[in-house]
Amino acid sequence: MKQLAPNWIVLVCLYPSIMLFGSLTGSLGGYNKSNGNGHNDIDDLPSEPSDKFWLIRSNSWFNQLFAYNGNTVFLGLFLIIVSLQVYFSREDARLSLPIEIRTISRIKQFQTKHYLRIAKEYICKLILKYFFLYLEFLFIDHLFVLTGGYCTNGSGTRDAMICRSGNGEWVGGFDISGHFCFLVTLSLIIWLELFKLEEFIRSRDLKSNVTNEVIFMVFFIVSILILWIVMLCVTSLYYHTFVEKLLGCIMGYICPIVMYRVLPRNTIFTRYIYK
Repeated sequence: MKQLAPNWIVLVCLYPSIMLFGSLTGSLGGYNKSNGNGHNDIDDLPSEPSDKFWLIRSNSWFNQLFAYNGNTVFLGLFLIIVSLQVYFSREDARLSLPIEIRTISRIKQFQTKHYLRIAKEYICKLILKYFFLYLEFLFIDHLFVLTGGYCTNGSGTRDAMICRSGNGEWVGGFDISGHFCFLVTLSLIIWLELFKLEEFIRSRDLKSNVTNEVIFMVFFIVSILILWIVMLCVTSLYYHTFVEKLLGCIMGYICPIVMYRVLPRNTIFTRYIYK
């Protein structure tokens, strides 16, 4: 059996460690008090003024921007990585051709082949990401309703996002942590794409092509990943039962494992998508 690369080992341990440490700290500090539906009431938190806890409120701008609009943020980061991949693939194509045939037409022909491969690969990854998250949240929401959960606005919806958009609250029932499922999925995909890009740069000896603009874009991406880690720390401290967070965290690994470990080993898939 092929051993996991060091990067994979770090990522396999990172988010479960956040969940475990946050849950333990929350329990010891008295923050993990459930109101019976897997969520915590603000009134159950320590007695400091509530305005100090803006970070933990679901309606805070921080949560609205980076969690509820996480798909948009993810797409922006993903497209930045794609642009970097295109840039380094272009440089690699230019340098890979022998000097005697390094004409403009041959370079463009070589680059076009790389661009088509990149387009197929990343479009497929986007489709897989949306498909898996759709299935996972369909399961999470329906399990919630089947275990007694409902939307307080009386709409009878089985979709948590529709409930919240209608000014309702998602209460009762067994509520697998959507924050963990969602943010872990997004984060792992971005981390793995960064590692993949770094490996490509290193293996093709393209370090001299790493400009200040490239460094800034990578720094920006990592900053967002750190913000998502902060949000997961808040979730692990204040929200959901331990089992709900554990299941959410596990589900967050499903899509990345299929995308980066299972499918690349399928020769048919690799032949038509990645080559």
